[in-house]
Amino acid sequence: GALNQHSGSLENRFLNFTQCLEVYHRIRIGGTESDAAEHQKRIDEVVAAVPNHADWLKEKLKHSNDPSFRRRLKELIRICPESVKRWVADPKRFVNSTIETRNKLVHHGTMSIGQIMDLNSLSDALQAIIRICLLREIDFTCDEVEVALAHYERFHGHLP
Repeated sequence: GALNQHSGSLENRFLNFTQCLEVYHRIRIGGTESDAAEHQKRIDEVVAAVPNHADWLKEKLKHSNDPSFRRRLKELIRICPESVKRWVADPKRFVNSTIETRNKLVHHGTMSIGQIMDLNSLSDALQAIIRICLLREIDFTCDEVEVALAHYERFHGHLP
């Protein structure tokens, strides 16, 4: 029905924003969870311990040194933390809610009505973080980002 159609678009909006931020971080910031040589040594040890499944295990561990989405999101919030505070009162809670919601949508696909309501505010905050990152890309300082966001709100009534 109409509720499912609306929630579907909210879910897509949320997932699109999470994917956008993950890709942005991967391209512009990058990084790894640990030192590459140390990580390769760990993979070699794990694979050597299970030789019958070495190829399968190597494939599963191919991206195991990539930063988690949790880490990526925390790093993106730190780009201009004061600007993010307009949408995110508690960054730790926001990151946890975003990760839990994303995992629930990707792996389980269902949400309660209350969770769908939270989805809109999470999406708004994610979209704001995207705007902040893009403004920083064109060399806005965090103070200039704050002014730009305030002007946008004044003329459009709200962000995003």
